[in-house]
Amino acid sequence: MSEDALEQILVNLLVNAGHAVENTDQRLITVEGAEDERSVHISITDTGCGIDENVQSRLFEPFFTTKKAGKGSGLGLSICLDIIRRFKGRLEFKSTKDIGTTFTITLPKGGRL
Repeated sequence: MSEDALEQILVNLLVNAGHAVENTDQRLITVEGAEDERSVHISITDTGCGIDENVQSRLFEPFFTTKKAGKGSGLGLSICLDIIRRFKGRLEFKSTKDIGTTFTITLPKGGRL
C-alpha cells in the first residue's frame, strides 16, 4: 500500500473520530496497531457518541452523512473502504451508543495495487 493511500485512510478516520468526540466530556482518540503472520491491523477508537444503529448499514454509502451541513461530504468512509478493498483488506467497525466507536483496518502484508 502506498503511503499516500494509507495517509488518506487514516486522516479520514481521524477526522471522523474528532467530530465524534467534539461534544463529549471525555475527548479521547486512540490509535493502535498490531500484526500477525499475514496481516497488519490498525484500530482507531473514539469516546464519542457512537453511531446510531439505524444508520450503521449505510455508513459506507457515498454521500451518506450523519453530520450537520458543512461538516462533511459523506465521502470519507466510502473512499476509505474503496482503497482498502483495492489492497484486498477489510474495514470493520463496532459502535456503542454513548460509549464510542472503533474502526479497524486489516491489510494483508505486502499488499500492492
